[in-house]
Amino acid sequence: MKRGINKTDNYFERNRQKSSQKNYRFYFFDYLYFKGEQWYKKAPCTGDFVLCEYWYLIVAIPAFVFTDEVSRLGDYAVIAYYALLILFPFIFPTIRYRKDRKSALVRHYRHSKSNGVTMAFIIILPFVLLFFELWLFDRWMG
Repeated sequence: MKRGINKTDNYFERNRQKSSQKNYRFYFFDYLYFKGEQWYKKAPCTGDFVLCEYWYLIVAIPAFVFTDEVSRLGDYAVIAYYALLILFPFIFPTIRYRKDRKSALVRHYRHSKSNGVTMAFIIILPFVLLFFELWLFDRWMG
């Protein structure tokens, strides 16, 4: 048996290893991260990129529209607001997706099939949501 590999043919040992794994909850952004990582082997895209794209297009850009509301709180509040909007998608994947979390994602989504239509939908969806949000904000404000 090679060093560092913990494989066994014993049924009871395999079940004990499965039961000792940490149970995670999986969310839509976990799926996005997984698909980005899965697609990374085929194209220049990563899970971090997909999460950043969604964050900037769905949260950050529409949030810049409301900067006037934050500017009433002061200059430091505006700086903290911009720092949060810009840095969050870089910090979040680094903290959340450690080695054990990535392996749990692979186990959870191992049977999901990936095709070009799914990835095109995942890449195009935030643009559609951005335009919808901006249209909706324009209707509410004007």
